[in-house]
Amino acid sequence: METLGVITLTEYVNSKGITKKIYPFVPRKILNFIIDKFISIEYQYIDISKIDMNICIAKLPFNKKQLDMLDEKTLYNMCEKISHQFKLENIQYVILPTCLSRNKNILKFLYTKGQFNKSDDQNLFISLIPDILIKVCKIAGLELKQLSVGIVESQLTNISTYLIENLSSSLKYATLVTKDIETATTTMEKIFERTGLSIWISNDIRSALTDSNIIFVLDDFNEFMRKALIDKKSILFNLKGKVNHSERKLRNIVIDSIDISIPAISKEIKIFEQIGITNKRELIEYVLSVKVEKYKEQPDMQQYESMRRIFYELGCKINLLRGFNSPINIDQIKKNRKKLEN
Repeated sequence: METLGVITLTEYVNSKGITKKIYPFVPRKILNFIIDKFISIEYQYIDISKIDMNICIAKLPFNKKQLDMLDEKTLYNMCEKISHQFKLENIQYVILPTCLSRNKNILKFLYTKGQFNKSDDQNLFISLIPDILIKVCKIAGLELKQLSVGIVESQLTNISTYLIENLSSSLKYATLVTKDIETATTTMEKIFERTGLSIWISNDIRSALTDSNIIFVLDDFNEFMRKALIDKKSILFNLKGKVNHSERKLRNIVIDSIDISIPAISKEIKIFEQIGITNKRELIEYVLSVKVEKYKEQPDMQQYESMRRIFYELGCKINLLRGFNSPINIDQIKKNRKKLEN
């Protein structure tokens, strides 16, 4: 059974918090000394049987205001103690509630120094791309074979290969725009031998995608929009991340994330909500990361497949498509039907 680590504050776990009694009356330096030397960290263990996982919760003995008063050394020492305990539990992934997720010192200790792993928020999105595309087609009333798909990735990685492999049986045509022509040619020839899908490979980002109505952008999205000629009704998948404010005004539908529902483990999710973790997508990404950790020796494509399989085994569903932190306008996808089927 795998274990996920959680660090939280007393305000979420109803602990007494020794510092609550002494905080208002003690100078900051003395308070830091007392916390460092005499106050222990409380641990709580929860067995969530439905997802076959243990949760180890480390409760910092103060609230958010008190946390901000701690000096870096004191906080570092407390993180060291938590790190020691978590490693005894063989914990590799640690999730933080919102109140701690922006604390630079905690983030630096946990993730920057390589103590623990942080979930990659794009892995789940990438692994579910085949299902997301099916959802888009269902909304538009089309089949995948009616679409022309483009993929943009300057230096070819397993992400492009995963997308093409998983969509190959349903596509009629695909375009790959890359600077890595030699590697792409070898890889796509193998895919053609296995699936029969013909893929046009080009390094001309300006004109290669003019007929593509679904485009996956794995490069810098802002640079792509400056260079590429695309139809304003093409649907774009941004798999790279941040987008400049000016690019958010474009007319194209841009999908860059999803909302999910987890009905099969809704009661277990409440445990996390009680300790300040309310982002369900982030939570399931961490749960899946822990579950997939044992497959780390597998190639990336198989890891994506494992994450996708476990996602559905846990009863999760794609609930909503998002772009630029806002829900995608379903009516706009429906209006684009004529262009998509050309």
